[in-house]
Amino acid sequence: MKTSRFVAITLLLFGVAAFAQDAQNVPPDKMGDGTVLSWWNPHVDSVTVLLNDFQEFSLVPLNRNSDSLKYEWLDSVSLGWNKEQMEMIFFELGDYNLTAIAWDESKSDTIRWVVSVIQPDSVTSAEDEDSTGAKLFHNYPNPFGGGDHCQYSLNTEGWISIKMYSIKRIKVEKIFEGSSAAGMHSIMIDCSAKSAGVYDLVLRCGHTVERRKFMLIK
Repeated sequence: MKTSRFVAITLLLFGVAAFAQDAQNVPPDKMGDGTVLSWWNPHVDSVTVLLNDFQEFSLVPLNRNSDSLKYEWLDSVSLGWNKEQMEMIFFELGDYNLTAIAWDESKSDTIRWVVSVIQPDSVTSAEDEDSTGAKLFHNYPNPFGGGDHCQYSLNTEGWISIKMYSIKRIKVEKIFEGSSAAGMHSIMIDCSAKSAGVYDLVLRCGHTVERRKFMLIK
């Protein structure tokens, strides 16, 4: 009986200590009213991202079924994104301040991150070097309206992803992700439901990142 009580007390004290340590890692300015969000990711102050890489951010509301939930994402200006999740790509080196605000009627929580974009290590081993020779070609015609074809080529079979990002660097669509055979390929892009503007197509294959800008007109 005494041994069981000792173990229970030890586990309780360990849990309290862990909770206290976790609370210290969460700055007070991230808590807001503490009545809208139950969690957010990444659950840290600062995030390091490699140049031309992306980072996912997400907010977890306490009451996901609320009809009053609204979101706003900002860096130096509003990003015009009213969703609880966002994937952002970073094309320039430096530090970025990213803020997310969640509202539920008159209540709000604010989350802040500092995103540091750094240069990838230029020294890679022979095993790390990409041998697929992935290449993304410019769209034609450009500008275009409604739909267009994305063309890319690979020297050898490889796993690739092609995503579409807005001018504010937010992912708006995943065009393709999966294994692709060697050779020239063409994929249809349906932009009929998207707003006119400038977008980036980004192909990623191993360490290779290919980026092409295009304009959508309506």
